[in-house]
Amino acid sequence: MILKLGTTSMRIIVLAFLASCTSSVATVVWPEGGPPLNDYFSMEVHVADETVTDLAVDADMPSHGHGMITRPVVEQIRPSVWRVDGMMFHMPGFWELYLDLKRGQEVTRQTHDVTLEHSR
Repeated sequence: MILKLGTTSMRIIVLAFLASCTSSVATVVWPEGGPPLNDYFSMEVHVADETVTDLAVDADMPSHGHGMITRPVVEQIRPSVWRVDGMMFHMPGFWELYLDLKRGQEVTRQTHDVTLEHSR
C-alpha cells in the first residue's frame, strides 16, 4: 500500500506491508492519510480471532537498534477491536510494528513493516 501524506513543510510517502502470520490475523487501521512522521497518532487494530484476549503494541527500527520514543497505550474498545494511542514514528526509515496477540499465557507476535520516507 502506498499512501501519500502532506505536511506543512514536507511530503512523506508511507509504504506499509503486512507480514504473513501463521495464526491470528490482525489488521491495522491507520489514521486518515496514514501514520505521520514525528507526530503522535492513534490507530485501531482489528483482530479476526475472538480467542485473543489482550494486545500489546511496540515498534522498532532494526537498522538503527532502537524503538519508539513513546510508550503506546492500548485499550480494547469492543470485541476484537483495540485502540492504540500515543504512537509516534519519530524518524524516517524502516520500522517494524509489533502486535503481540495474547490468548491466556500464549503470545503470538505479528509484524507489520512500515517505511517512512521524505519525498522531494
